[in-house]
Amino acid sequence: MRNRNINKRDKEMKKNISQKFKFPWEPYYSNIEKLTITKVEKNILKNIFKVSFTDFGIDIEHIGTRKRALVEVHCVIATVILDHFRYISITDIAKIFMKNHACMYHYNTTYQEVLCSQKIYSQLRTKLNDLVMMNRYGIDRNKHPKNKENLMEENLSLLKQNKLLKSRLKEIKKLINDK
Repeated sequence: MRNRNINKRDKEMKKNISQKFKFPWEPYYSNIEKLTITKVEKNILKNIFKVSFTDFGIDIEHIGTRKRALVEVHCVIATVILDHFRYISITDIAKIFMKNHACMYHYNTTYQEVLCSQKIYSQLRTKLNDLVMMNRYGIDRNKHPKNKENLMEENLSLLKQNKLLKSRLKEIKKLINDK
């Protein structure tokens, strides 16, 4: 009996959402807008949902259901938000997803114990982490990959700059002492 009530509730919620919104990420946007964070952070959160749903083909019919694809994408998104937005309470994060705080713990645990070992989800997490780092701090990991060759080049460049600066400093000290 309980499952029938849940399925009926899911169908009603799904119907309401599909009539009200055009894109699957829009129901989350209204909940993000209610948070007391900066506009930049709100835009980052919105982009996280948009990119994730677009990459995984989540459409409006998935929203409000417990389909595996949606739940797994939620797991990745929740983990990224919990990592990068530690000052947002778990309850507030849960409100974005229209869930309760226990779901956020479950999503995070599911990602850490199951999904992180699957390449497709770890790639999504990396993509979302990069999106946050780029939009929040201006750091583009792809522009400056930290492989051994690039680090050696950067090290040589910094050593040259250091040597030049030391010689300039000696010149300036000499000018000051001469006066």
